[in-house]
This record gives sequence, structure tokens and C-alpha cells, in this order.
Amino acid sequence: MTRQAHGIVWMVVLALGVAFAPDGRTGVFRDDFEDGDLKGWKQLFPEGGLLWKVVDGELTVTHRSNFSTVLGMGDPTWTDYTFECDATLVEDFGPGDVDLFVREKWSEGMLFGVGDFFGGLNIPFIQIGDFMGAWGENVQGVFDADFDLKLNRRHHLKVEADGRKFTYWINGKVALRREDARLKEGHIALGAANYSIRFDNVQIEGRDIPDFTPPTWKGARAVQPGGKATGTWGAVKNP
Repeated sequence: MTRQAHGIVWMVVLALGVAFAPDGRTGVFRDDFEDGDLKGWKQLFPEGGLLWKVVDGELTVTHRSNFSTVLGMGDPTWTDYTFECDATLVEDFGPGDVDLFVREKWSEGMLFGVGDFFGGLNIPFIQIGDFMGAWGENVQGVFDADFDLKLNRRHHLKVEADGRKFTYWINGKVALRREDARLKEGHIALGAANYSIRFDNVQIEGRDIPDFTPPTWKGARAVQPGGKATGTWGAVKNP
């Protein structure tokens, strides 16, 4: 589980958002990883060798530790947005979790996770605060069959950050709601602890999010309006 041990690495986050020029409009960014690369993404924890890679059009990670490995992208000035993706848990190495982070900036942020470290049951939870330990709060949800992330099945995870309101969905069902006014902006990230996981179909929608949909995205337009934002993301993916 991601806790205080990895706080210091969040100080590299400013390098993630340099190509996203906010212009105040609503946009949708999508990545299905069919291009085979991780350009625009950055491993924030642990330092050292890259644990994340793209295999057969899916973002894959294997991490045997109860401290999450974290892969982030985006702009530290993003405020209100939804962040969602598909996740297939391939192998379970012990008590661990799969995580979505929103409003991450410096060492602070919000982690929305679901993990099997509560007596072996998959329980949703939120961690709010400074991952270096200056302040923090944990919020635990309740077990529900819809939150039981069985292996080798595709599950859908989604978080919405709207002002001080946060909502977390697992497989289309609300898992947790929370209000907190302390964290106002930041980028997104994915996390994994004690699992081998395949992520796919990442989508971020909100104000100042750059419009980009890859031509391989199923059921979506290959070209988005707003050439400025599309070109900006293209420069990140293909510098």
C-alpha cells in the first residue's frame, strides 16, 4: 500500500506537465497504449529500474511489495476532472492494492484504492494527505461483491474530482464519496502493490485537459477538435 515511504519522489511531478498548456476549456485525453510506448508517463516510485511497460497494447506492471509502485502523467495545475481506466489483475502476491491517484502535487494527493489487506477481502479505501507524513487521513469503505476484483477479469475504476467533492466508482458502482477542501489541483497516477496488473483505456476528462484520442481507440473518434491541444499532446508522445 502507498504510504509515507514514497513521499519524497513526488517532488519530480513538475516535470510531467510541461507540455500541457491550460486554456480553460474542457477536453478529453485517452490512451490505449497501442502505440507501444510510455512517452508522457513517468515512474514516480520506486526510484531506479522501470517496472512499467507496454505489452500487446496494455500497460503492464508486476510489483512484489506492499508499497505501491506509481506511474504518473499530466499537469500539476489540473483541478476538476474524471480519471478512469480498465484494470485486469493477473497475479496476487499477497496483501496489496490497485490505485488511482488524483490531484497529486509535490508530496500531497488523494489515493483511491481497492485492496485485499483487510482480512483477505477487497475493500475500497481513500488515503488523503502528505505522503511524507506531515498530515494524512485514511477512509475505509465496506466490502461489496461488485468490489471483489477477481483475477483475470477486466474491471473498471473511476474517480471524479469536482471542487471539494470526490467520488470513486468500482465496476460502475459508487464505492466511496468524500469531501475535502485541502487538495485543489494536481496530476493523475496509477499504482499497484503486490499484484501483476494490466491497465488499459485510460481516459481523463475535464477543464484544461488536452484533447487527444488515438486512432486505435475503439468506438471513439480518431481525431478530436481543437488542434492546438491535440498537437501539444502529440509533441509529448513523439518528442
